[in-house]
Amino acid sequence: MNNVIFKHPDQAYIYKPLLDAVNKLCNDYKKNALCVAGYRSLAKQSYYFLLGL
Repeated sequence: MNNVIFKHPDQAYIYKPLLDAVNKLCNDYKKNALCVAGYRSLAKQSYYFLLGL
């Protein structure tokens, strides 16, 4: 089964319907996808905000 592979494990907490749709596309094309998007968890956003980044 093909699916999305996340560069950062906490990125897996995106909207479930979106994740399901991308996994379906991966299965249709029989390929994996690597997600390297700039999504940051709320904890990381707070951390970077406190650092001024």
